[in-house]
Order: sequence, then structure tokens, then C-alpha cells
Amino acid sequence: CLFLYLTMGDCFVFPPEKMLSKIQIKESEISQMFAHSKIDLNGNSSPIKDINEYNKYFAFDIVTSNNLWIMEGAFLESIKNKKITYPHLIKYFNRTCFSEPISFNRSGSVIEYTWLSCVDYALRDFINESKRYIILKKTDWRFATDSLSLKFEGILRDMLAIYCGSTTKLQKNEEKGYSEMLLDDLLRDLRLKEIFSQDDINLFFYVFTNKWFNNIRNYVAHGFFKPQDYDFKKAFLVFLCIMRLTKYSIKSNQPCHD
Repeated sequence: CLFLYLTMGDCFVFPPEKMLSKIQIKESEISQMFAHSKIDLNGNSSPIKDINEYNKYFAFDIVTSNNLWIMEGAFLESIKNKKITYPHLIKYFNRTCFSEPISFNRSGSVIEYTWLSCVDYALRDFINESKRYIILKKTDWRFATDSLSLKFEGILRDMLAIYCGSTTKLQKNEEKGYSEMLLDDLLRDLRLKEIFSQDDINLFFYVFTNKWFNNIRNYVAHGFFKPQDYDFKKAFLVFLCIMRLTKYSIKSNQPCHD
């Protein structure tokens, strides 16, 4: 089933951690004389503190950029042949943790929802735009990319909270109390490695954070993306990350205790 292929990933498209962890590039004497930096979408530069870590991410980007078309092609061909439709996709999600009811107390009121209800409209838009993309009609990936990026973070935060992971942190000035962790911090939580593989976490870093080039979540949240910045590749990567979240199993987790 293609849905399982998209959910479980492909080591030929996304290089596995066991390969990335072996990457060690020794700097030349000349390169050591210069500060290494990376440039963001707006032309701002930031220093690279760990060159080996950066080269690991760079290798991930090179392999993924060269091979992602394999997974994209399989997905688009399945839509073209009507093997993937929005009803098919919803049927798949209904068999995963996304259909299970979630509830929490907010200011004395109980909020109930499912993760599917958070993403269903954006998934439908993504499928519809993919159909237009196939027949070379004008497409608009803004809604799918923006909505799914932000919902990814919200769902991941829910998953960590259910699994007893940390989603808040103490401010440096203790008088300020606690604040919600940023996505980068959530992805570093040790509990996350009990839920997802390191290969999944690498993909999440690659797609959503500044650590691994794309930084889609930050660009969306801060409104840096302009209409010209949206395309099928970005939307597809975000969609893949949502698919990866369906691996999560609520029933297997023990309740948290204060």
C-alpha cells in the first residue's frame, strides 16, 4: 500500500541515520581560518557551530534533493490513476491514531477533538492541488503548506504530552515562569525517540527547522514565505511528515502522573 510506503519512509530517498552518523569531514587548514555560516531565506547569516553536524545535514539534503522525485512520482502517479483520492486518504487516517478522541481541560472546560479534525481540510486541499498539478493547471500550495506545518507542531506537542514528554520550559528569569517549547526543543526531547525513529526525527528537522535548511515552520509562522515561495515539493514534504505521525499509538502509552 502506498500509504504505508509514505508513512514508513524510504532509505533510498532519505538517508538513514546509520549512514549519516558515519560522516566525518576533516577541515583543511585554509577552511579553519574562516568562520562558517549559513544564509536564511531573507539573506541573514548565522554561524555554524559544529561543521561535522552541518555536513551531516548537508549530506541529507543532497541525497534527498536528488531522490525525492521517486516518492513524488509514485504519489502523483497514484493520484492520476485514482488509487489515491481524498476519501482513500481519510479512510487510511481513520485507521490510525488520528481518529482517536483527544480531550483536555482548558480553563475549566473540556475540549474534545481528533487530530484528523485538525488536518482534514488541509489534506483535502493538498490532494485537490496535486490533481491540478498533474494536469499542469495553476496551483496554490499556500493553505496546505501553512496549515499542515502549524498543525504538525500542535499534534506533535499533544503526542509528547500524552507520552509524558516535556512541552514547556522554565524561563531563564524564574520570575517569568514557564513558556511553551519551540519546535526545535520538542524534537530534541528524549521521549520523542521512544515514539519515533531517529530517521523520522531527522526528516522532521530537515523539513521544519533552520537546523536542516528548509525551516518551513519558522518561515510560515513568521510570514516570511511569499506566494512565489510555495511549491509542490514543500507541500509534499510537509504532507510526508504528517503521514509519519500516524505511526504513533495512543493505546500503548501509560498515563502520566504528576
